[in-house]
Amino acid sequence: MGVSIYYAATRPTPLSPAERAAVDAIIGRYPLDRLVSDVGADSRRFDGEDFLVYPPGEETEPGTVFEGATGLPLSSEDALWAATRYWCQLLSEVRLALPGANWQVHIDDHDIPWDEERQEFDPSA
Repeated sequence: MGVSIYYAATRPTPLSPAERAAVDAIIGRYPLDRLVSDVGADSRRFDGEDFLVYPPGEETEPGTVFEGATGLPLSSEDALWAATRYWCQLLSEVRLALPGANWQVHIDDHDIPWDEERQEFDPSA
C-alpha cells in the first residue's frame, strides 16, 4: 500500500503560457535524483516517485488549472519526511506563481495547510 501527496489548484481562468512556462521551470528545479541524494538513499532502493502533474484535460473538477499526485517513499520515516518537505517546497513555489488559485494539498487524509506568514505549505502543522 502506498502513500501519496495530492495537490490541486482551481480558479476561473486557465493558465497563461507564461504561467505554464513558470510552473515547468519550477518543476525542473526539483529533480528526483536531488531528493534521493538529499535523503542519502541508494537510488535502486528509493521507492518514492518523481513529481507528477496530470496532463491538461485530465482534471477531476471544472476550473482545475494544476493537479497531480506523487507517491512518497516508504523505505524509511526519514525518506518519507524528506520527500514530503521537498515536494511541499516545490508546491509552495508553484502556488506563488499562480495567483488567485484555490489550493488543496494533502497526504491521503491529512491536509497540508498554507502558512500565510512564511508563504509555504507546512507539512508539520
